[in-house]
Amino acid sequence: QLQLPLQLKAFSCEPRANTMVRTAPMFQAAAMHLCSAALLLLPLSHLVTAETPAAAGTCPSPSSYELPLQIGEIAQASGFGGPPALFGLVASIKGGWDPALYLYDTPMAVRHTWLISALNWNCAAAYSPTWSDALTRTHPLVRTPASVAVASNQTEGLFPPTEDVGLHNSDVRFLCAVQGWRAVMTDWVPEAVDTLIPTLAQFGLNTGHMGYREDVGACFEGVEDGGEVDSSCLQALAEQECYSPAVMGQIVGRQLAEYARADGWNQDGKLNKDGSPCVANCHRFGDYTGYEPVNLPSSPSISLPRRTLKKKKKEKKNKEKKENKETYVSARETNVSRRWMPLLGDDGRGCESRQQHVTPHIGTQGKPAALTRVEMDARTATNPSYDYNKEAVIVTQRLAATAVSDEKKVMIEFFDNKLNVAGIVIETVAGALRLKYEQTLNYVLALTAGDYDACILAWKEKVNHDLVRPTTWIQTEMAEVEFTTYAGPYEGVKTIPGKNFESYVSVMPHSEYVSGSACICQALMELTDGWMVLHDPDSDPSTFSITLPTIAQGSSRTEPGVTPARDITKVLQNMKELRDICGQSRLDGGMHFTQAVTASYELCEGLGVAASEYAYALFNGISS
Repeated sequence: QLQLPLQLKAFSCEPRANTMVRTAPMFQAAAMHLCSAALLLLPLSHLVTAETPAAAGTCPSPSSYELPLQIGEIAQASGFGGPPALFGLVASIKGGWDPALYLYDTPMAVRHTWLISALNWNCAAAYSPTWSDALTRTHPLVRTPASVAVASNQTEGLFPPTEDVGLHNSDVRFLCAVQGWRAVMTDWVPEAVDTLIPTLAQFGLNTGHMGYREDVGACFEGVEDGGEVDSSCLQALAEQECYSPAVMGQIVGRQLAEYARADGWNQDGKLNKDGSPCVANCHRFGDYTGYEPVNLPSSPSISLPRRTLKKKKKEKKNKEKKENKETYVSARETNVSRRWMPLLGDDGRGCESRQQHVTPHIGTQGKPAALTRVEMDARTATNPSYDYNKEAVIVTQRLAATAVSDEKKVMIEFFDNKLNVAGIVIETVAGALRLKYEQTLNYVLALTAGDYDACILAWKEKVNHDLVRPTTWIQTEMAEVEFTTYAGPYEGVKTIPGKNFESYVSVMPHSEYVSGSACICQALMELTDGWMVLHDPDSDPSTFSITLPTIAQGSSRTEPGVTPARDITKVLQNMKELRDICGQSRLDGGMHFTQAVTASYELCEGLGVAASEYAYALFNGISS
């Protein structure tokens, strides 16, 4: 049998589905013979044009561009009303990615969801005629043609029949994302191997290369050192493999991987705490800015009461008065008791450990998604000037109210998990607006970009102010003061000394001011309302209600088996109510002083609007 060059195998004489001129069957047959004869006379360079499918090269079979039947069958059996690709996306995120991301503290979980969403979107953009790249806001690294000719399973005859496979559709975009996940999974979230792989397997999607391909990596050589990606190299690989989801997923995955290595988070721990290169036993996401907590358990208080300083001033001469004034200012500015202290925790089995501030570097070093670095740095929170003793009493009073309210308890726990909060909002928006696969990708991109920028901004101000948590202040500065407040799981309200005070849920290892949760929920409210209006100018976000998942009797993590006493279902009237309850839950749980929440709303105002506009501009193919 005659062996044809790969370029010839790619050429299809089959009529296109969108051909404007239709001919009778007999003329079609004649045209096929003429086409085949003319094929031998065509220069190879003319076989691939903007109007014709791409060269076949080492093309996979047509089935490689199609979703396995299992996805549709499982979606139908579950009662899912959307397209199979959307079902596969939602099920893979909830059953595969989320269980692994739950193991990470909020900053890393938020960052990973942003990266995964950008990967998903960039696959969609690559398989589109106009959409923009989420990272560059311009053309994707490789933009595929609308279709590609691949050899069908039939091989009889001189010219094997070919199939003209469409590429710009949801199924191919989702398959690209799956291959991108397989590329980055062990690099980003190794724990996801135990959850995402089984989830993909049940859909018939557990195929393809795991990790990064060397040939794709060669096109990115030098990028980590500041060089440019070799786009012609990527284009050649994509063409050779007929723009298959397998190769496009690898390209997009590697693009996001290179971005992640240079986004300022120190993902691979290549920088030591002093900023020098790490050569062995490196700590992932470790600080490299030299942050050290000032307020340690052994640190003595260096502040002096104001009245003592005034008395000393009266007893000294002019020169001494000036010195005492300087001493007073210095003491007030470096009052260690007001600075963040690493809390001591235990595992309930006799092992105690003290906190380290999680990722103190990301606020100033992290690369934002929707905002620019200049815009991020221009936003600051005012000094709260707390009256700590007064605020501490308010905290204990809130905890007393929480101790006797099942609804407060379950709201504290629900909003403690940002992935759950984002998940229910995404499901509500997608369902209410009946979003298609690509529209859902775009909304989720806006959501994760807003959350991500909110996290970076909040962390910048957390480290800038470096203020103490309520738990620390009450335990150390008011240790012998008695409070009638929450006395611990199952204990209700009792009178206890300050040294035994604890919040309702664990206090996370970062400083108190501002509230990261409140900042994220402010952004979530704005980006959701903003995206809905961009999607449908006639929509009214103020009437968009969200039904939170039913919280089953006895399902509390803090008081399992008892709280809540009965199932609780809560319907929120709109995103503003969600934001308000989210912020209030941080106060009701005892993790923050009052101003940390209200200041977060002010600090992050407008951030969600920027995120929704950023994402929707990509969807419209607008480069900003």
